[in-house]
Amino acid sequence: MEMVQKCGGLPLAVIVLGGLLSDKTQLAKWKVVRDHIWKNLKKDNIHIPNLFALSFNDLNYQLKLCFLYLSLFPEDFEIDVDQLIRLWVAEGFVPQDENQNMEGVAKDNLHELINRSLIQIGKISWGRVATCRVHDLLRELAIEKARELNLLYIFDQMKHSTGNSSVILSCRREALYSPVENCLWLRQFNPSLRSLLSFDPYGYKLDIMTQITDMYTKLRFLRVLKLDGYRPENWSLREEIGKLIHLKYLGLRESYVKYLPRSILNLRRLQTLDLFSPDMEVELPYEISKLQELRHLFGKFYGNLEIDSLRKLQSLKYVRSKIWISINAEKLGNLRELWILGTLEATNEFNFDSIAKLKRLEQLVVKVRRNTCFASLQPLTRCSNLMDLRLYGKIEKLPEDIHNVLPNLECLLLKNSYLEHDPMPLLEKLPSLMILHLGSEFYSGKNLFCSAQGFRLLEILKLDFKDELEEWQVEEGAMPRLQGLSIPKQKRNSKLRIPDRFKSIPPPAECDFERHWFDYIK
Repeated sequence: MEMVQKCGGLPLAVIVLGGLLSDKTQLAKWKVVRDHIWKNLKKDNIHIPNLFALSFNDLNYQLKLCFLYLSLFPEDFEIDVDQLIRLWVAEGFVPQDENQNMEGVAKDNLHELINRSLIQIGKISWGRVATCRVHDLLRELAIEKARELNLLYIFDQMKHSTGNSSVILSCRREALYSPVENCLWLRQFNPSLRSLLSFDPYGYKLDIMTQITDMYTKLRFLRVLKLDGYRPENWSLREEIGKLIHLKYLGLRESYVKYLPRSILNLRRLQTLDLFSPDMEVELPYEISKLQELRHLFGKFYGNLEIDSLRKLQSLKYVRSKIWISINAEKLGNLRELWILGTLEATNEFNFDSIAKLKRLEQLVVKVRRNTCFASLQPLTRCSNLMDLRLYGKIEKLPEDIHNVLPNLECLLLKNSYLEHDPMPLLEKLPSLMILHLGSEFYSGKNLFCSAQGFRLLEILKLDFKDELEEWQVEEGAMPRLQGLSIPKQKRNSKLRIPDRFKSIPPPAECDFERHWFDYIK
């Protein structure tokens, strides 16, 4: 209480102090923190810079780098957590661990910074942190510390960025918030540059590549190149991209890239290749399998996709089903995330036999066309690590023993399933299920029934009812942990009979069911 009073009513000071003390369980350690604060008190109140310095110095070296890296992102920017984790890995901030992959270690680092209140949670999607951000004041302090260490430089014309040329031309990481034609220093040679990230906080639509194509020969030690929103000539990257042989991360999300030059095969250290754009399909070079370090591959791909030998591949989004059947899934032993689009030409049925070979699979998303249905889910019983399953398409029948098929499933989405029988008596038996989204056209019947012992761990439920649905019966004792319930507003006030105790349950507080571009693509 004594330390809290010294925070002078500043919420941020209280939050940072709480984060600093959160992992200290002994009174003696609390006294050490208190004595340090008292030593640096000014005007009888805690100054946030002093408290930040104490909290920052309490981090290990690895966490310090991870936190300072966040200052590259624009003010109030919603940072995609998955993207951040991949960037941390590419930057070399995460050591290799025999018992845990690097992305897992990076995720632990993220949660450690959240627990210390140095990072704020942004959006929640499917029960997990989807975005994060840094408080403006903490970000400014982080930028100051990062510049002291010559760790990064930010060019922001709107904020009148300044810096002497010796600093600019020796820092290892640079972020661009302004039109590149105004970044004259980019045309100079910076032998120390390892990472270049561009953002568009002011809506400039940065045409960066026209400015830096002549610098490929100068940026040969670049490890991270993030140019989301890039608009290239002729829908293709230039051949010179192949000169960046140290590149580990190439981010071109929502860019109009349709072709990749064969020189991309020179990037033998590449870990992440992000080419996703909702409106653009990408053709990869036939010999993409030469990129043996590739861990994450994103884009709407067409043509041949020779990835069987990519033994380190963990994420594959978003492959056409007719391409998927030509891939030897058994060789992709490290694959953890798989998103499949479309349907097969020779059959109207999508089966899970090949997917069952992916022993480490944690997330599976499949969207098929209306003339296609899913075959039995039974093969998925071999995917013992599967926690997140989203199926867009017709399912003739759910397995009677679905609780044995998917014992570790935590999140489930079924949409356009056209189930003929009430799915609740089967789904309620899933022992680990915490989030359930039954989307439009999931059921063609009139009644839903949940028994007293059903959905023991369910926390979030979203139901998109059809007009034909008349009654939803839930026995007392069902869904004891339900915290969020999402039902179309018109249904809450319609003739549909909903259990009284559910009428007071609010919708999920965060974006647990934020609509994804995946709902719109075909």
